[in-house]
Amino acid sequence: MITFIFTVGTANILLGYALAVYVRRILGARPAFDAVDQQMETTIEPVPGTQIDGETSPETSIAKTGPSTAESPQQPAEEGVREVVPADEDHVEEEIPKAWLDRLEAESIHAKTLVEATAQIMRLEIGKYRDALVRLDDEFRADGLNPSRIRRVVDRLVKLNRAWLTVQEEAADHLNSRSQSLADFGDLGISLGETLAGQVAELQEMCQRLEQLDTDAESAADELTELLTGSIDLAHTLRDCVSDTLLTTLKHEGRMGDLPSHMRQDSATPFQSKTGFAVAIDGWWQADPGRSRLSSAALLDISGIGQMNRARGTRFGDRLISAAASLLNDVLRKNRGFEIVSRINGQQFLLFFGDTGPRNATSASERMRQSFARAKFECEDDELLVSISCAVTEVLKDDDTSSLIKRLQGIVAAAKQSSHNCTMLDEGSGPEPVTPPDYQLPRRVIAIGES
Repeated sequence: MITFIFTVGTANILLGYALAVYVRRILGARPAFDAVDQQMETTIEPVPGTQIDGETSPETSIAKTGPSTAESPQQPAEEGVREVVPADEDHVEEEIPKAWLDRLEAESIHAKTLVEATAQIMRLEIGKYRDALVRLDDEFRADGLNPSRIRRVVDRLVKLNRAWLTVQEEAADHLNSRSQSLADFGDLGISLGETLAGQVAELQEMCQRLEQLDTDAESAADELTELLTGSIDLAHTLRDCVSDTLLTTLKHEGRMGDLPSHMRQDSATPFQSKTGFAVAIDGWWQADPGRSRLSSAALLDISGIGQMNRARGTRFGDRLISAAASLLNDVLRKNRGFEIVSRINGQQFLLFFGDTGPRNATSASERMRQSFARAKFECEDDELLVSISCAVTEVLKDDDTSSLIKRLQGIVAAAKQSSHNCTMLDEGSGPEPVTPPDYQLPRRVIAIGES
């Protein structure tokens, strides 16, 4: 009896000690993820007289960062991880950081795997990071550029990029440490981890260059422009990688239809996003499992956006793309059957033509190209001529979204190398230039609106 009482008492003491330690960790821990959110919130100050794009999806707002919202108050941070319930018995148990789960739950996102959770977290963070970079670019290009202003922008860019480095390093480390337990998504997780690690290395080099920049030198402004636009380009590259990773995981699990509407819609144009395109074309293929219906696709690439971003700033480039999308939307023929129009990345738009052969798709694409050739884009007292390169191909029976886009991008690269203002068609033997009729389209004036 005495032994029994002693054993129960000892167990109670040990249990009490363990609970005390656990509670202390809950109250005292502050995940690096939350600290980075605070850093990204305070690094960039609004530029007087500027405005962020009004119609943005939740992931692109930097006004308030972190998981806390009025509808979903943030719970106390807890160090450690929480087990994820597998989607089915074939899934191995994976661990997702508690801070990540809280953030995803606040956005009504229910990730079922570690790879999906990582992609979703990075998707949310990339929007805030890019928005902060664009605001900093606005300040850099404001009137009165001088060494002290350049130094201030340099210091803020270093802080912003180092905060972003912490976010990426945390995600990469968590993926790499669990690479053996990612089940069906092992290769995908490794690929995403390698992309994150590569970006970390490039950002570290950028930070070193920034810290060594002589702001009194004549070349300081040009070098800072290069580093700012380079940071934005890296964000775009990671955004595309994260989008592809997320689509692959959801398609593998048959959950494409679970994507919310704001993830299917491009925030800056009236068209679907790359994610929305993937969902729509997946529905088309599911309705035609034998792939017997004829279909074609076209890729339209606006020329010179990269140079425009460097010369006038990324926000101006965004405004120009939005104006170009408005023109494209006006010249599209409506009610012509099953069509999907999406913006798959910065300056590229993808058109899917259901029940349409490649020759008819080529005619439609060429009308769009000629509409751009006869349009003028106005901004204040300036006029711009904008050209596009077009690629057209038939959708093959063994195509998936990735292979179709990759083939179209190869064709459009050939078109840009040829003349930057032409349409090329690939009917199976390689890209060939199209010799179209002159459609005698009306001239248009398109206003590049203020953002």
